[in-house]
Amino acid sequence: PGKDTSGNHKTNQDSFVFKAWINQIKDFNIFGVLDGHGPDGHFVSKFASEIIPNKLINPPEIQYLKDPEEIYRKLKENNCRIITQAFVETDNQLKTVSFDAYESGCTCILVIHIGSHIICANVGDSRAIVVYDQQGDNNLNNYNGVPLSKDFKPELPEEAKRILMCGGEVRQLEDSSGEKGGPFRVWARGESYPGLAMSRSIGDLKGKQIGVISDPGILEYNLCDKTKYIVACSDGVWEFLNNEEVKEIGKQYYVQNNPSGFCHALIARSLNLWETNDIVVDDIT
Repeated sequence: PGKDTSGNHKTNQDSFVFKAWINQIKDFNIFGVLDGHGPDGHFVSKFASEIIPNKLINPPEIQYLKDPEEIYRKLKENNCRIITQAFVETDNQLKTVSFDAYESGCTCILVIHIGSHIICANVGDSRAIVVYDQQGDNNLNNYNGVPLSKDFKPELPEEAKRILMCGGEVRQLEDSSGEKGGPFRVWARGESYPGLAMSRSIGDLKGKQIGVISDPGILEYNLCDKTKYIVACSDGVWEFLNNEEVKEIGKQYYVQNNPSGFCHALIARSLNLWETNDIVVDDIT
C-alpha cells in the first residue's frame, strides 16, 4: 500500500491476476496488474481483476479447447475480438454495480501466456516488459528488455485526437500564477473534471463520455530459448524506474531463481524513490 501526505498507509487500490494452468492446460496462464484510482478505485480494480480473466477463459470458442495453438488462434481471430470484448464488456458491467465507477476506475495490464506465445493487453499506464538474452550465451551483460505494452497517455497524438473529437480536451493543471505542470490530463471541455491522467481505462464512466475508452492496446511476443523473464507492474514502480533499470534489478535474481527476492527489491527501490522525490507514496504492485 502507498502512503498519504501524513505518511500513513492508505487503502491499497491495486489488484492483481494470477491464473495458472487454466482448464488444466500447463501452457495457458494469465498474469496481470490493475491500478485503481478515484474514491472507489479499489472496488473497480478488484471487480475487473475477476471479471476480465473469466471472460477470456469461458467463451464457448475457448473453454473446451485443449490445444494451446488452437486457443491462440481463437484469441487472435478478428483482431483479438475476444480479448477486446472482455475489456469492453467488463467496462459496461460497471454501469450496474453498487460502487462508484463514474469517478473511479483502474488500469489493467494482462499478460496472456498461451503455448509459445505472449499476448499482452493493456489500458492505462501499468506496464509489462520482457527480458531476453540477445546473444543466447547467458552473459548477463547481453540481457535486453523490450516493452510488452504502451502507456496510454492523453497527450499521445492519436489519443488526444479522439478525445478532442468527443468533446474533451487535454491539458496540464495550472497553479495560481498560471504556470502549467504535472501530467497531461483529460477534461471535459472548459470544465474541471474528470482530470484523468490516462486516455484508456476500466471504469471512469464520466470520462467515457469524452473519449476515454476501454479498448486495450495489444502487443505480442513469441517465446524462445532466449526469453528470460517478464515483469508487470503498476506505475508505483514505473513512476521513477524505467524499463532498463527494472531489467537491471532483475538480472541477478533471475540467475538465482529468486522471483520473490526480485519483487522485494523492486518494492524497496520504488519506495525509496517515492519517499525521496514526492510527498506521497503510490501503491506498488
